[in-house]
Amino acid sequence: MKTTTFITKPGVGAKPLDWDQIGFLSIDDVLKGEQRGNLKMFGMWQIPISYQALATTQDFTDGNPNRHKLTVFGHRTLTNVKESGYALDGRVSISGKRYRAFTSSTLFELPNGKLINVAILHVCGIGGKV
Repeated sequence: MKTTTFITKPGVGAKPLDWDQIGFLSIDDVLKGEQRGNLKMFGMWQIPISYQALATTQDFTDGNPNRHKLTVFGHRTLTNVKESGYALDGRVSISGKRYRAFTSSTLFELPNGKLINVAILHVCGIGGKV
């Protein structure tokens, strides 16, 4: 999937999608109403090794003119995983460069009003560099 940018509505919890922007969702995801990430673990203590989900970034800084711009990079794999409370932290590769990321989830709204809960990797410190 190529990098896609969405403009979100201020004050709205779900991010609206057009029908031509849902390439990262499968039919099963739409029917279930969610897209989960894939966690890979190792050993008898179930130590997390990697996590695959949809990589996104959004700059929430006050006064930022791009505050409502969400960039989606497609499915990526989080490596060097560390547990941080209820979330996982690690590194993800975007355009050949490694960035810090953490796990989260977000709601997307389809044009027909259906909400889809999607597991994401929130990529930090990327801004408008990609």
